[in-house]
Order: sequence, then structure tokens, then C-alpha cells
Amino acid sequence: MRMNQRMRELGDRENIPQAAFPIELRDLLDEGWRNGPARSLLLKGLYGKGWRTDWEYDHVGAREYEVNDVWVPSAGLSKNRADFLSGMTARAFSFAFTALRLAQGLDGGDTLVAVISMSVDSDYLSSGTTIKFFTRRGTYPDYFEDLERFELDAVAVIEPTDLDKLAQ
Repeated sequence: MRMNQRMRELGDRENIPQAAFPIELRDLLDEGWRNGPARSLLLKGLYGKGWRTDWEYDHVGAREYEVNDVWVPSAGLSKNRADFLSGMTARAFSFAFTALRLAQGLDGGDTLVAVISMSVDSDYLSSGTTIKFFTRRGTYPDYFEDLERFELDAVAVIEPTDLDKLAQ
């Protein structure tokens, strides 16, 4: 697991506590994953009518990144900055790890990556947290190689090899 300095400042991520999910996230997990165009891996609850189907293998990661864009709700979290960021971090990591586990065994699941991006500046309550999923195929994406370039957000990249790090 790789993360920028802002994410490292939020605490130890080697033993991440499991967090409960709001209904929106539970519903996404319950619907699960599906293989889509060009052998893409897509969250069923986010991939609906209207998405392009003319995907090329070399660009499938970019398309997955567009579709598998999960907003993490803040419902039930404290407004206090330290408590909010701690709770949101646990929620985001728990969801990302759970979703990655669910994809294992599917075509492309062994190359699925999750990227957590979390606002930690003064606008932490309104800017929110997202988790985006994509597979490492072709030439996309390369801008997550240098996470320190993301100066305003705490960012983490989670690979399937990191799945043992979330406390059960």
C-alpha cells in the first residue's frame, strides 16, 4: 500500500480497523462486480445504461476509473476534525478493502486497484472522500506513481497484495 504524506499523517495504516458502512456503500457491495466491455471490471451499482461500450483494452483502466467512482458518505461521523478524519479514513479503507476482496476470483480482479482521495484541509466537511477503482492494464494510469504531487488531499493506492492489512 502506498500513500502520500498527508495520508500517513492520519495514522498507522498497517492495522486498519473495520468500519461500518452507510446504506449507500452497503448497497454497492451487495450488488457486487461484473465484467463489462473489453473485460473491464465494474461495480454493478454504478454501471448503468448510457455508458459507452466501445472500450479498447489499452484504455480500459481509464473507463473503469470513470465508472467506478464511489463517493463516501459522511453520515454519522462527528463534525470535529480529528474524529471526522479518523472515522472517514476507517470507512474509506474498509470499503476499499472489502470491494477489492469481492472482486478477487473475477476476470481482472487480481489487477484491480483502489485509490482513496480524502480532503484534509479546512474544507474537509464539504470536499469529501472518493474511492476510484481501475485495473492495471495497458498504459493507464501513470499519474499515481508520484503521490506527493497531490498536495491538497490525503491519497492512498491499495493493490490486491495489500488485502491482508485490514483488521478482521
